[in-house]
Amino acid sequence: MTNLKKMAMVTALLMLPLFITTIFAQKKVSLSYQLELGQKFDIVTEIDQDIVFEANGQPMIFDQKMIFKTSSFIEKVEKDSITIKITIDAIRMEQSIFGMEILYDSEDESTMENPMAAEVGKVMSKVIGANIAAIIDEKGNVKKYDLSNLGDNSQMANNLTTGNSYTVFPEGKVSVDDSWEADITPLKNSDMKSHTKYTLKKITKKTVTIEILSTITANNIDGEDLKMEGEITGEIIVDRKTGWTIQSDMDMETELELEQNGMKFPATISGTINVVSSLKE
Repeated sequence: MTNLKKMAMVTALLMLPLFITTIFAQKKVSLSYQLELGQKFDIVTEIDQDIVFEANGQPMIFDQKMIFKTSSFIEKVEKDSITIKITIDAIRMEQSIFGMEILYDSEDESTMENPMAAEVGKVMSKVIGANIAAIIDEKGNVKKYDLSNLGDNSQMANNLTTGNSYTVFPEGKVSVDDSWEADITPLKNSDMKSHTKYTLKKITKKTVTIEILSTITANNIDGEDLKMEGEITGEIIVDRKTGWTIQSDMDMETELELEQNGMKFPATISGTINVVSSLKE
């Protein structure tokens, strides 16, 4: 009898994780940004891209890896808006093309010994330390971006704002396998459109995991004729207490066609975007 009781207890313990998982699967949660004035988040964004294009009829491969270290400071919290100041703290870039290797690291002055890296540094130095302002509502809809401190670095602005887009949460409560959709407002001087489908995949006591499928299209960016069709897929982990994304892992597949002087230049971009964020105590 004692052995049977022990076996029953062991079986119950083994079943406990499944029981807890089932409870959370049935649970409904309300998701929103609940940020506090003065909070600061450190963010590391890693972008790894393979760009394939044609040069004189020959396919060429351009490899690029970039690491952005940024910090987000909650500058103002109002009833219908949250103002976030984003500071670009450091940039690292590795490029490989035509057999040439370029390494630029704003935190390593020795990389400036390479003349090509030094030229890259002249551009990057204009944005390191610069601030971007973003205003969102409690559901993550971007109400305004202020990129004026980046000056003429519009392409850098596009990269940074794309990499730090905020999760758009639904109205009302959602449970596991529920989906919702949102359209991201395009940046100024661009007809870029982004449509995202979110699916809640997992709920725990502290976090939720959300699956993302985004489609991106554009015909014009910053005055340049450019046809673009792309897809971004992956998962994000959100802190339920703040609504802030603490980790995201994305795969990106994009096809481009740039037209200059009546000539068309097709290209494909494949890569990953990984983001890790932590609240600075």
